[in-house]
Amino acid sequence: MATTYPTTTDLSDHLTQIDGAPSSPSEDILAAAIEDGIETAERLTRRVFSSSGNSETRTYDGITGNIGKDRIVEIDDCYDLTAVSVDGNDLTEDTDYVLLPRRRRDGKPIEAIQFIGSTTPFKVGSLSVAATFGWETLPATIKKAILDIAAVSILKTNSAATGQVIQRKIGDRQIIYGVSQAQRSHTSEEIEEAAVLNLIKFQREPYA
Repeated sequence: MATTYPTTTDLSDHLTQIDGAPSSPSEDILAAAIEDGIETAERLTRRVFSSSGNSETRTYDGITGNIGKDRIVEIDDCYDLTAVSVDGNDLTEDTDYVLLPRRRRDGKPIEAIQFIGSTTPFKVGSLSVAATFGWETLPATIKKAILDIAAVSILKTNSAATGQVIQRKIGDRQIIYGVSQAQRSHTSEEIEEAAVLNLIKFQREPYA
């Protein structure tokens, strides 16, 4: 089953729960705001959560330079991994390689492959992985964060015409609040700050 991001319909429903939000933004405004929310989520987490729900094969470069003791190749987030091959030769899980992280809880995906046998990929494009890429389900926290950031994008557009501009930075997200008499910045600030902090909790960390 495919894993999808929130839609403009989801955002329209979400806006009804936020004080000061416009009651009926245009479809173009909703779409642009959702795009901002998704882009922010993928950038801050360094992940792509959406999935076609279908298996596909992707190729990756082998280990270059000093391979060290870990012999790890990072791959795109995925689940239901069915095959790993190096230079066309199929490998066996737990004999030739293990999947990382070893303990995957709460729907967390596979992120990397650690080679433990005699075979290690070295060449460009020598590693092939067959799996379903993305996340099996979109975490509720991520969905809400995307919708909150999209909603704030609309709120800021509404209030940008008047008032001073306040800027803050959380992670690499520059947060800008337009302050007006009708729209207090505190609402936007609190919503966006909470969303960004929740996204950072899902941030993918490198293995080396």
